[in-house]
Amino acid sequence: MKTLSLVFRHILGIAAFVMLFTASSTRAANITAGEVYATVPVPAGFKGADVQQIASDVVAKRGWEIKSATDKQVVAYYKHHRNEATVTLAYDDKLITISCEGYVIDRDTGARKEPKQPKSWLKYIRQDLEKAFGLPVTK
Repeated sequence: MKTLSLVFRHILGIAAFVMLFTASSTRAANITAGEVYATVPVPAGFKGADVQQIASDVVAKRGWEIKSATDKQVVAYYKHHRNEATVTLAYDDKLITISCEGYVIDRDTGARKEPKQPKSWLKYIRQDLEKAFGLPVTK
């Protein structure tokens, strides 16, 4: 009986996630720059100010410089060796959409050479957001 109850809870959790994702997929219009990398669902009980604080804390702890933080998005910048990126975390009470505009840069001049998404950097941000919201961390 306990196994059935556990399975039922997992099924409900997956169904809730799918409903949340499909209902919120149109929110990507808030994105200001770059290519969409991933989305992270915001669990019930978190409101705009909570989401903004968590998003700001996550990027700041990873060394990103916060360029702006509004009631709809957090924009941060990071430069390391031959890469630079601007990440936008657009959010509401249901979903955070992570987008990024990244480049390989000339180490000597700082000039942008070619677009390149820093996928490992973005993965760590996504995983940190999932942890902060108490969600299962995806690889």
